[in-house]
Amino acid sequence: MATLTFSAVHKRYPGGAHAVRGIDLSVADGEVVVLLGPSGCGKTTTLRLAAGLESPTAGEVRIGERVVNGVAPGERDVAMAMQGDALYPHLSVRQNLGFGLKMRGTPRAEIDRRVGEMAERLGVAALQDRRPEELSGGERRRVALGRALVRSPSVLLLDEPLSSLDGPLRTQLRAELATLLRESGTTTLYVTHDQAEAMTLADRLVVMDRGVVRQVGAPLEVYQRPANRFAATYVGSPAMNLVDGVVAAGRFVAGRFAWSVDASDGPLTLGARAEDLRLARDGEPAIGDGRLAIVEHLGHETLAHYDIGGAAAPWVVRLAAGAAVPETAPLGIAPGGVHLFASDETGERIA
Repeated sequence: MATLTFSAVHKRYPGGAHAVRGIDLSVADGEVVVLLGPSGCGKTTTLRLAAGLESPTAGEVRIGERVVNGVAPGERDVAMAMQGDALYPHLSVRQNLGFGLKMRGTPRAEIDRRVGEMAERLGVAALQDRRPEELSGGERRRVALGRALVRSPSVLLLDEPLSSLDGPLRTQLRAELATLLRESGTTTLYVTHDQAEAMTLADRLVVMDRGVVRQVGAPLEVYQRPANRFAATYVGSPAMNLVDGVVAAGRFVAGRFAWSVDASDGPLTLGARAEDLRLARDGEPAIGDGRLAIVEHLGHETLAHYDIGGAAAPWVVRLAAGAAVPETAPLGIAPGGVHLFASDETGERIA
């Protein structure tokens, strides 16, 4: 295995598009790092830079101690699995799994051993003589992932590998993939826009926005202490509730919204997660009276959307399944549930 390091990496395309802007990131030996962000944020470009399918405009990409700028993809000892299965339709499962090893001149006995072990781990051992057209979507996805893993590459690169699957199958394979990656110990860079995948699979999460890394940290760290407004709203479902207002004499005010805060006077943004909001009882401090806008009954929980005045959109309160949802209610914030951010373009977290 090896480390994967990006040092001040930029990628500009002809015409001026600046897809990656000065990324500094190191993936440790055996670590699973997930790049998370919306379409166009630069996460796939970063993956392609690691693979050698793109060349950096500036900066260095290293695998281990070796600078691989200009090194061909086939000489980097990386393996990739992309959104599509990309299996060879005329080859069996066994032949697809062993194709990369065969192309590298691996002895036949070693190929058979490694393919057999991988097929067992993937739960496709009984399917090795079938061709891709005879497999289900989940089985094809397992084979595609296995073909990348069976090589024992220095670095594994995965680009939305579960995106083409439906909900239940995607959930099942997400859990299986988490186990597979931990057991393999392969240094992995994983790209997704799916938060559940990111939170489940990542040792560390890298939140990207418009080619810039906005936060790096353990998944729960990013969720519980977002470094900026972008991370606060992108990580978490529902997104963190935010409202822009002004602090004066230790009190944050935005329209009908008011809450005591320990912050300097001036404009800022206040946020709270849905699970940190509650329907305040008599005598408890409240940010104001909320007027019910919509209720989402999701079976395992209820999400109540309240217009509190001052916020651009209703605030979402997470309630227990079957909980009573009043039309109007004073809303409070649990201790430790307040997040403060600068109101300028950076939106950086305020301690």
